[in-house]
Amino acid sequence: MTRLSSILAFVVMLATGLALGVWATGRVLDGGSTPGALRYGAWILWPKAGAPDADPYSLAAFSRRGDVPMSPAEGLTFFANKDSAGSALSGRCSYLIEGNFAHARAWTLHLYQPDGQLLVGPSGRSGFTSAEVLVEGSQVRIALSAQPQPGNWLPLAAADAPVVALRLYETPLSAVASALDTSRLPNVRRLGCAS
Repeated sequence: MTRLSSILAFVVMLATGLALGVWATGRVLDGGSTPGALRYGAWILWPKAGAPDADPYSLAAFSRRGDVPMSPAEGLTFFANKDSAGSALSGRCSYLIEGNFAHARAWTLHLYQPDGQLLVGPSGRSGFTSAEVLVEGSQVRIALSAQPQPGNWLPLAAADAPVVALRLYETPLSAVASALDTSRLPNVRRLGCAS
């Protein structure tokens, strides 16, 4: 084997190892099964992402999306890329986010594309805040659908894998994120899908 072929073989092995490492890390981050992640039904939380002792996986999850994580004193950010039954979110389906929203000074809920860009519908809306959402009794209901819906509606474009981000600001849950009661988070229920 010549010196040139040995160098070429080394470069190919290095590139293959790098590509496999990046792919495997992406799969782990997408699945929310990283060491620093906690899953609550449809929601994934990286409670230490904004803390000084944040683990590298939590930092990578936020960096990949282009987000700046909140410190635990500021609040918590939950992400949902699956519905409450465990199926991946799809732009071809309709969903209802309903239930209780955990105690917080304020909250926001926005739709994102998988690459971290806001998923803005034709109306220019990509989310709701706690100050503007319509509340039915004590429950909040937000419809996600390509077709207009009555009440709180966020248009889903034909995005392959939309992501929902729920941010709770100044919430007492920040101190006890590892013992969070899932009844304090809304369900993400799939209503149906277009064929």
